[in-house]
Amino acid sequence: MQNNRDKKHKGPAEERKPDITVNTGNLDEIIARQREREKNLYPVRISATTVIYVTKNKATRQYAEEYKRDKLMRLKYESKEKENTY
Repeated sequence: MQNNRDKKHKGPAEERKPDITVNTGNLDEIIARQREREKNLYPVRISATTVIYVTKNKATRQYAEEYKRDKLMRLKYESKEKENTY
């Protein structure tokens, strides 16, 4: 019985957590590059829970509506198709 208690395992999510003490020098460089890329982007709210970053010429309500209609509706349609195939 003692062996069973010693063999307790962590959940799968805990075992796969990244170790932030490894490769920290490279992480700062990656963050700096991403921030540089995002300097040219502007946030556009698509819905109450969705915000995307786009270039200045696409940062309009019209683009947000097109994106919502095209991308989000397509995702909803695809998820319904998957439900029906099971």
